[in-house]
Amino acid sequence: MQQNKHYISIHNFIDKSSEIENEDAVKYFEDDNIIKIAMSDGAGGAGIYCKHWAEYLVDNQPEQSFKKDLETNEWFLSTSKLFYKENIELINKSDPFILEKFNTEGSYATIMYVWLQKNINQLSYTGIGDTTLFIFREINNDYSPILITPINEQKNLNDFPKLVNWNKSLSYDLKSKVIDIQPTDILIICTDSLSRWLIYNLLILSPSETQDLLNNEIINNISNISIEQFRTNESYENLSDLLSKIEQVIKEGSEYFQKVISKKIKLNQVEKDDFSILFKRI
Repeated sequence: MQQNKHYISIHNFIDKSSEIENEDAVKYFEDDNIIKIAMSDGAGGAGIYCKHWAEYLVDNQPEQSFKKDLETNEWFLSTSKLFYKENIELINKSDPFILEKFNTEGSYATIMYVWLQKNINQLSYTGIGDTTLFIFREINNDYSPILITPINEQKNLNDFPKLVNWNKSLSYDLKSKVIDIQPTDILIICTDSLSRWLIYNLLILSPSETQDLLNNEIINNISNISIEQFRTNESYENLSDLLSKIEQVIKEGSEYFQKVISKKIKLNQVEKDDFSILFKRI
């Protein structure tokens, strides 16, 4: 279990035997000038050493956001080479299957990086896959979503996500984007299953604003039956209420978080998976 006052990450407690099997990784850093956040989901269904790759990605978030393709590609190449060098030594050379799989398939993971410059209230972000950044803004005594990324680039919320692999060239744009932040904004980052759960709830509580942030293909592929299932089983007065309850669940800690997730699995609202979520009031 990974946890601090801003986030919780737990393993798939139904199908996995221990927290050491959690393939999500989260890191949060804050000082007087900057907040740095990194989250990654190791894609255990492809490649090998995906958990290690996800951990390596969050541990090696650059000090500053990516501004140019050249520096992005240089960082990725350097990080990939170092990951290979450090992990090739750990592999049992007597097992040719593991060695071959590592060398030929590599390791896959999503990535989400955030840098918040406190002095200018400016947030830079970049991400690949379905580990998703949400930003909410207080408008007319309630909150509304103003950013959902990068899951909004998919054609379907359940599509197999884009992934980064140290063994392959970087084929996606990792240059950072920038958004100005207001003092009452709320930031949430979560891995895939919780990202979909949150989007379904946003389509109920803030439908027009949420649809504006998703592409038409995603909207057209969302089943009305799925939305009605959430409408029947969830009981939030408004978006502010939902956000407050998410914040409270994180404050209660991992044991309570697991109970909440167990209930949502039984209601078929989230898939069995590793679960990571970060909540931050700016």
